Amino acid sequence: MRKFLLILLCSILCSASSLGAQAIEPLQWKFSGRHLGGDEFELVFTAKIQKGWSTYSQFHTSDEGPVPTRVVFESPNATLLDEGSEEGHLVRLEKDPVFGVPVINFQKDFIIRKHVQVSDCGLPIVGRITVMCSNGEKCLPPKEYEFSVLLKKP
Repeated sequence: MRKFLLILLCSILCSASSLGAQAIEPLQWKFSGRHLGGDEFELVFTAKIQKGWSTYSQFHTSDEGPVPTRVVFESPNATLLDEGSEEGHLVRLEKDPVFGVPVINFQKDFIIRKHVQVSDCGLPIVGRITVMCSNGEKCLPPKEYEFSVLLKKP
């Protein structure tokens, strides 16, 4: 319940402060895939993050803190084979300035990798990434970024 109230408050504050202002877009994404052999591929989600902003790990976020980064696949032709990995400069904070709980976040560009098995390479792998960003003073409500990756065997 506390997490819901924090997210709701964040959304309200962000909406109120951005009326008439330009939308804040602290992340830019690139999506690609790499053939590993047979019907297995590695999907690569590369994020470029604006200086002064951070986003939260998929794996290391308190239940009482921000929404962790989450990758969801919506393609029936892709089966996730592992929980994936993260690469980049992870920072462990004992007390997040906005949420007041321990978190691990990215404060620079980062990569998420997911290992999938694909039943039909003729169809794109589609889904969405949900991310919450903060600049240490305020947080943005969780945002979804849709992706579509057409994989090819060499």
